[in-house]
Amino acid sequence: MAINMNKYVFLIKNAFLNIMANFGGAQRKHQYGVFLFNNRHFEKAFIWYKKSSDLGYSVAIHDLANIYDTGYGAEENLNLAIELYQKAANLGEPMSMWNLATIYMPNYKPEHDVYLAYLWILRAQKFGLKNPALIGLANYYQPKYREYMLEKEGEVKVRECEAEANNWSPQQP
Repeated sequence: MAINMNKYVFLIKNAFLNIMANFGGAQRKHQYGVFLFNNRHFEKAFIWYKKSSDLGYSVAIHDLANIYDTGYGAEENLNLAIELYQKAANLGEPMSMWNLATIYMPNYKPEHDVYLAYLWILRAQKFGLKNPALIGLANYYQPKYREYMLEKEGEVKVRECEAEANNWSPQQP
């Protein structure tokens, strides 16, 4: 009889992380949620992301928004996803800023709004996208959206959007 070591490794990690999550703070709860999500236990991950986000952990709020955005772990709910991405972005989570930008881009979801897409691209660039691929995408889209807004909305609207992005900063948790 062959022993499935992967199953035992999973069970040991699961037990350890579960104990750490139950006795730890927001980061431990989120860490356990990530472990569960990566092992395709989406509904259980949702529970732990929720517990962590209830404690104000911005990364968990982002991941909870992502669950509502994609439907992995809970019923898809774009309005709730936007609300949670906004909350995480307001706490300084740059991936939430980027996800808001993509939600508002034309042809991504029915919620498109070029002004908000451009605004969130600028904020994501300013407040620290770390993923080189996303930095490249933001750098690619930023001038295109600026040009598009100039064409459709005019110089005043572009300057208004840029001022709004420059004058905004995340809340301190």
